[in-house]
Amino acid sequence: MNQFTSNTNNSTNNNNDDASTTATINHTAIINATTNDSSDDSGDSGDTALKRFSDRYQHVHGYACLIICIFGISTNLINITVLTRKTMVSSTNILLTALAMSDLLTMVSCLPYVMYFHMYSTPDETQKHGQGWVILLLFYVNFSITTHTISMWLTVTLALFRYLVVCYPHVGPSICTLARAKQAIVGIFCGTLLLCTQQYVMFRSCKRVDGGYWYEAFPFANNQFYTKFLFWLYGVILKIVPCLLLTVLSGLLIRAMAAQNKKRKLLLQKRHQLQANRLINTGAIENVGGARRGSSAATSVQEKDRTTIMLVVVVLFFVLIELPTGILAMLAAIDNKWFENVYVPLGDLIDLLVLINSSVNFILYCSMSAKFRQTFRQIFISGPLSERCCSCNTEKDREKSGCCGGRCCFCCCGDLRRHRRRW
Repeated sequence: MNQFTSNTNNSTNNNNDDASTTATINHTAIINATTNDSSDDSGDSGDTALKRFSDRYQHVHGYACLIICIFGISTNLINITVLTRKTMVSSTNILLTALAMSDLLTMVSCLPYVMYFHMYSTPDETQKHGQGWVILLLFYVNFSITTHTISMWLTVTLALFRYLVVCYPHVGPSICTLARAKQAIVGIFCGTLLLCTQQYVMFRSCKRVDGGYWYEAFPFANNQFYTKFLFWLYGVILKIVPCLLLTVLSGLLIRAMAAQNKKRKLLLQKRHQLQANRLINTGAIENVGGARRGSSAATSVQEKDRTTIMLVVVVLFFVLIELPTGILAMLAAIDNKWFENVYVPLGDLIDLLVLINSSVNFILYCSMSAKFRQTFRQIFISGPLSERCCSCNTEKDREKSGCCGGRCCFCCCGDLRRHRRRW
């Protein structure tokens, strides 16, 4: 899906070639427009192994993207539903909700594009596309740049918030409040829209002599300095800089967690030594209460650690997908042959990986967050039946039993079969 590749038919003029190169670097892989036909006409490009791979992969690319889009739309809707429950509201979950919305918009916009340009037709200007489809193509290219940039900076903000909370526990929670998370989301959305506005006015649809429609660049977009600037801005800086920030923040989070675990073990050893020195009955009774409080505190700490680990995995998975793409774009910006022979043939595969990255968070949440699983069961599995039979009617009862409140997820009331027999 290398959108607007610089290789076009012989009928395409040089201005369109320059504009096509600009658009390709501004977004990783959306249209593989006539790359195969032009490679035969270009004597210096040759038929490389990557181009042969690209030719074969294009036959399945549309179907693979369709499956991932359907899965991603469903899972991101579930993420939004779960993370917006009252029991799940926090600054971290607000950012995760915004991330799910951004990923959802990416998937929704990709679906009609993939179904037409990769399943019904091909992204080739000689196919006599209708004007509406070309407008859809231009919209998807620009809109997906916008939503994906939003997702990148939301992930950076998420890592920064968690770093402040974990590494500065005395001041971090007061800084990373719910209100500031909402302000960060609004700022990222507005800032990205302003930054990407110029993308929407670079290209327009035009009618071809054969009766079909394709795109062409506005005159100002053919400026060489301007195209180079956009190449580095969208293809390199907006990919590599967030990835570097995420890598640094992830490393700091991992180091802080290791230091806290070491400190926690030392404190537990001292506590056990003190308890061993208290052998009188009164002391033993006091230790029972202390053990209960210690167990509750340990459970809370473990849940916070699991949340941090989950966020680190989300961040590192994002870096694993985006950093290679940014490096490829940087090499393509330096060497035009690298762009033609490596970046363009791998464009469709890079696009697929980006879609996977936008749909995988649900799996990570379910596998690493007990609270997310509990809330998910409350909404989609337990239903109102368990809500009627929950015995934790007061806040004090819920604190004693560890019930999550609201619809009971069987954390304190037994299993579903007992509920059905009872009601």
